[in-house]
Amino acid sequence: MLYFRGCTARERETSIADATEKLLKLAGVSYHTLEDEKCCGSVLLRTGFEKEAEEREKQRKKDEQEREIALQKASSQTNNRKKTQKPVDKPLEDKTT
Repeated sequence: MLYFRGCTARERETSIADATEKLLKLAGVSYHTLEDEKCCGSVLLRTGFEKEAEEREKQRKKDEQEREIALQKASSQTNNRKKTQKPVDKPLEDKTT
């Protein structure tokens, strides 16, 4: 599961993110967070900064598209390798001894 903390919990009200992560751990939920999580612009919009929120949303969408393209490219490269790889007849020998 991906836990999107949001900039408020991540930067201003860190007790929210800390408590949520504690609950997830206590419940035994395996989760990940994004190291480069970006602001969604919600606070900007709710505080009257509509133009800034629009710009933030555009940048977020651009970032997502770039990330998606990178993922598609990596997936395509992996799939192409799978198609061209020859199966191994026998396991590789351990040469560490």
